[in-house]
Amino acid sequence: MVSIDNYLEDVIGLGDKGSELLRKICSQTLLNSEYVEILGQNGKNFPVLRVPKQSYVLVHSAGGNPKERNLENYTGNLVKDMVKQSELMRAKPVGFANVIDSRTGDPQLLEVIASSLVKAANNYGLVILNGENAILGELVNCDANLTITMISLSNKKMPRVMEEFGMIYASFDPEGKVIFINSDGVGSKTEIYTRSKNYALAIDDFYAMNLDDAVKIGATPKVISGVVETKGKIPFLEIESAACITANSMGIIGIMQHEKVDGRINGYSKNGCSFNISGSVVSTIDEERLNNPMKPSEGQDLVAIAGTPNPRSNGITDKRNRMVALFGNEWHKTKEGKIFLEYLGQPSIILYPVFNELISKGLATSVYHMSGGAYNGKLAKPIAEHGLFVSIDNLFSPDWRELALAGSVFTPAEAAYAKWPMGNDGFITTGDAESAIDTIRRFGLNAKVAGRLVKHPTRTGVELVGIKASHGENVYFSGR
Repeated sequence: MVSIDNYLEDVIGLGDKGSELLRKICSQTLLNSEYVEILGQNGKNFPVLRVPKQSYVLVHSAGGNPKERNLENYTGNLVKDMVKQSELMRAKPVGFANVIDSRTGDPQLLEVIASSLVKAANNYGLVILNGENAILGELVNCDANLTITMISLSNKKMPRVMEEFGMIYASFDPEGKVIFINSDGVGSKTEIYTRSKNYALAIDDFYAMNLDDAVKIGATPKVISGVVETKGKIPFLEIESAACITANSMGIIGIMQHEKVDGRINGYSKNGCSFNISGSVVSTIDEERLNNPMKPSEGQDLVAIAGTPNPRSNGITDKRNRMVALFGNEWHKTKEGKIFLEYLGQPSIILYPVFNELISKGLATSVYHMSGGAYNGKLAKPIAEHGLFVSIDNLFSPDWRELALAGSVFTPAEAAYAKWPMGNDGFITTGDAESAIDTIRRFGLNAKVAGRLVKHPTRTGVELVGIKASHGENVYFSGR
């Protein structure tokens, strides 16, 4: 176990951009609670809560007052309100995670928000356990929108889901295990669902972004809690119902809070409706696996996984802008646009259930999902951390509409594979590819061996054989 002081020392040494800036500022609050511990090894350390035995965990999420334009007041008052909401339930607020949705990710703006969060957290003796820095472009129509998910403790058992004081709460028994929280959101893909009027499909993106991250570090999700921000006539109850049903199907509690933010977010047209979803998943952690994380090894196979062709939930801004450039602002109503909408409006594949099955059976030694950073950040980098290299020569092919959009702006292959899934939702490494592939297929997904991990004398990361970069060589990401 790493001490909090040593963890803070490492954090302070990080760079000062975006998420690292937020982590640097907010991590000082970890000293506010006796329940905080730092678990993990080899530089991958995570703040967790080790709560008293016979304590029950209460979870709820909320957004700030949409009428408040002063950023410091907006942020501080949200923390204050959530503390009151916990106390109304006779629970003790302990800590929270946050999602900051801004237009540009301006560091000065982020610093104002983080400093205000820290001030409020210190005032109430809370810890800021995690966060997400999301840049949503023109979807945001103010300095920033903030979502907080609060973790509180109660000494009495509560119903799994409660609606009290205008808030939705979830409760669970951690059964003596430590608690971890991670956060994410759907991003600007909600515009696609607004155009298709398939609003509830955004839940799959929200769950995929959060759950697929949690399972990688040995987390067992208990509650996934989000905020649906709306402008205009968005069917919240339809979205909430999908959230509950999908979460229940995975053995998780799913709750969604509705926040009517109106002018704080934009639609694709001046007076159009719009929505956004951000939030967190609260999990218990397998300490043994957290201290002995999964890792790929030389000689193991890399298996590619693909479901129904979809763009996942990253790099959507590029695609949205290109559709407007090609077919006009109302592109979804054109003959050609409807063909592309069929693909762009497919939700992300939630890999958590299959990843969890593979891990529990010992069939996956590491897992990867193609979200932000794709083949560079999400695959090459973690493989390179172990000094490994894989020559990938058997990927699933991208949907033709993915290729058409990339080609319409002459996107080089090295750029496309650095930010988009390009037909492959995720990967695993395994020492038993045959059994792993059989398990994956039972989840209705496609799988095949894409390459084998080796110790290369000069290379780390991944090479995409037959996919040519602009300089004429195979696309290669060193992961360094």
